[in-house]
Amino acid sequence: MEGVTDPCAFEFGRSGRTYDREAILAAAPVPFDVVLPLQDFAVHPIGPDAVLATYVSTATYDQVQVSNRSTIWVRAEDGWRWVFHQGTPREPAR
Repeated sequence: MEGVTDPCAFEFGRSGRTYDREAILAAAPVPFDVVLPLQDFAVHPIGPDAVLATYVSTATYDQVQVSNRSTIWVRAEDGWRWVFHQGTPREPAR
């Protein structure tokens, strides 16, 4: 995560909490299962060196959690880094 997380990165988590880069990198790993490939994955250019990646994640921790996800990635000298991520809860498809 450290190699792809921009120094100014922050996240609005699915929980509604906000995390800075330090908190993101300090978080203890939590095992979970995720459905792959990611549903509705798309990349939307927002500038010559920036894209918005969007997708729906279905992950199981204690229970199944379905979320809309979006991440802004920017091109840096050493590769792509994400600067913003958001997870928004949604109802599972019926």
